[in-house]
Amino acid sequence: MIIRILLLLLLSCVTNGKVNVRPVVSGVRIESEANSPGFSGYGDAGELLVEANAPVEVVIFGHGLESVEMVAFTDSVCLTSEFNISESAFHIHKDMKIVFKYSFIAWDKPWRICLKSDIYGLIQIDDDRTWIQTVQSVHETFMPVGVQVAILLLLFSISALCSGLTLGLMALTPQELKILMKSGTDTEKKHATAIYPIRMEGNRLLCTVIIMNVIVNTGITLLFDDLAEGLIAFLASTIGIVIFGEILPQSICVKYGLAVGANTIYITKFFMFVLFPVTYPLAKILDKYAGVDIDLVNRSKMVEMLKMNMESGACDIDLSTLKIAIGAMELTKKSVRDVMTDIDDVFMLSEDQILNAETMTIISDSGYTRIPVYEKNNKNKVKNLLYVSDLALIGKDNNITVKAVAGFNKRRLRIVDENMPLVSLMDEFKMGEYHLAMVAKAQEVKKLHNGKFVDIKMDNFIVESMQLVEATMLPQHDSEENPVTLVGLITLEDITEELLQAEITDETDCYVTDDAQKKRRTNTSKKNAPDLFCSEKKSERLSLHMLEMTEKWLLEKTPLFSGMNPKAFENLIQRNIREVLIVPPKNSTSPGTLNLFESGMMSKRFVLILEGKAKIRFNQKDLVFEVGPWTCFGEAILDKMEDCLMEKKEPSTGFFFIPDYDLTVSGTCRFLQISTGSLLHSLRITKFVREMRSPKISITSDDDTIPGSRKVSFLETSPNGGRKRSSTSVMSSLALPPARLAAKIASVEELKPLIE
Repeated sequence: MIIRILLLLLLSCVTNGKVNVRPVVSGVRIESEANSPGFSGYGDAGELLVEANAPVEVVIFGHGLESVEMVAFTDSVCLTSEFNISESAFHIHKDMKIVFKYSFIAWDKPWRICLKSDIYGLIQIDDDRTWIQTVQSVHETFMPVGVQVAILLLLFSISALCSGLTLGLMALTPQELKILMKSGTDTEKKHATAIYPIRMEGNRLLCTVIIMNVIVNTGITLLFDDLAEGLIAFLASTIGIVIFGEILPQSICVKYGLAVGANTIYITKFFMFVLFPVTYPLAKILDKYAGVDIDLVNRSKMVEMLKMNMESGACDIDLSTLKIAIGAMELTKKSVRDVMTDIDDVFMLSEDQILNAETMTIISDSGYTRIPVYEKNNKNKVKNLLYVSDLALIGKDNNITVKAVAGFNKRRLRIVDENMPLVSLMDEFKMGEYHLAMVAKAQEVKKLHNGKFVDIKMDNFIVESMQLVEATMLPQHDSEENPVTLVGLITLEDITEELLQAEITDETDCYVTDDAQKKRRTNTSKKNAPDLFCSEKKSERLSLHMLEMTEKWLLEKTPLFSGMNPKAFENLIQRNIREVLIVPPKNSTSPGTLNLFESGMMSKRFVLILEGKAKIRFNQKDLVFEVGPWTCFGEAILDKMEDCLMEKKEPSTGFFFIPDYDLTVSGTCRFLQISTGSLLHSLRITKFVREMRSPKISITSDDDTIPGSRKVSFLETSPNGGRKRSSTSVMSSLALPPARLAAKIASVEELKPLIE
């Protein structure tokens, strides 16, 4: 019986052919990956030191470990274990070894191992050498933190300097530095002189600042990575380099690159000296294959620079000087076609036309002094030029033909190609033989010159038309074998206007502005052609009866004239009588018209029609009326003057009104025109005469428009009989204009020096 019991106990201790033994732990080892946080060493009592929260591999050595179902860690007893690692989490589970991965949280007490066996239950390992103590990781930097921060600030400064110099210095070309050295301020001359030597080594300077910038930026990244880890180091280095090493310095150096480069010139030279072994060969390679950075300013660039300065208005050069400079540089790339007056706008005469009164009037009103004369009705056959001076001794009743006068004087005529360079024609004009030429249409023809036929393609004036210059400089008379088609006319004034970039008011510009000469002439020729035969000028004085009626009408119209001095009132009317003369153009069905008022255009005059008719058109309502004598326009001017006097304010010549109608004259018309200046002058004369009591001055004048000699009488009152006698009667020429006479003279004492 006893033997049977012992056998049963022996069988219960054996499972699967093995004997169940109590698990025993003989040692613990902590393993971590290379260069990764984890095992830190051993403590004073032999416990293992592990960095908190660092993933490590725990290796437990012993025997009988195969029966362990769970490993736990506790800081006191196994019943209060904090963390349990089940058998399924074991990487290696053998009788003598258990391996698993775990991360220990930070704790002030050491962790103890507890093993759970299916036979023996919980077993606590109390050996100090198996305890695990967590510690905080201590990061070791390359050098003390304070030193690293100081180095970082230095590197950021160098990075900012290199980045700013890359943009600031390289943006300054050697040509710009030379200009500043010669024409800049004293400070700019000093800075440019300091920078110029190293700027001449452009590729070496560029290599130096770029390499230095890369070096310091790399150093910044390494130091930040040593001070911090992971994402923090990445963000800190990136943000610092972008803001403090790129954006901020470049925004400063793009405006003050000259000053920054000059003040840091020694630092730049030091970097160039240090990096000489690297930058010198690189610079030589760049010089050979990329070229030296010499940026020459050509004509097109200079013209655009001048235009930009002119448009911005920030340049200290006046606008007219800039226009002349631009015009002079652009003149070389223009041809005659760009400047000429279109043939449809050229005033010409037929050689068969009679020089009678009508023709003389047309010539006089046109304003032209040199008139092309064509054969019969063919305007392409211009044979001569008629000068207005040729008509000085020709009577209007002689009925001489244009051909007779022009043929007698035999003026020289030039016909040039439309593609002829403008500079070449100007050189010819400068010789002084003539200042006008007819322009012929470009054709692909053969011309005989010096006994040889020369092929000329006239549509390319820049290259091939230079061959045409010699031929067109010679007298050219078209024939049946060599017909020409005239397309325009050009004068020296046209070239001068293009050079000055401003309009010169001469005979060719009476009705056209020359900003875009050819195009604008084409657009306005039909509209303004009748205006060549319309003129407004000063008329003769009114008769006494007409003067009396005009004065009465004005006095009834507004009280503004009721208090005016009679003589001043009479002069105001007589000196401002105007008339419109219409000469019907030959072979024209549309009569000429002249605008007295235009809708939307400012006007400073009052108009009263005395003789003739006019048409008034309201464009908004499309209404047209015909008006006759004693119809007035511009009453707003008189109303403003009257209101100003009622308020006891000083009237101004700046009064104006904007009509909403067009007033045109298509026939002979006579009218009274009172401008704000003449009205104000009469009012001041009236005020001046009234304010002078003793002695009194009477001023009379029989002149038409410009005050010439005036008769001034000083009248004194006799104390005995009260009879007035003239003490002085002097004829004097007053230099003051009428509008300023009353304003400038306030007393007799001021008037006497002018008369004496």
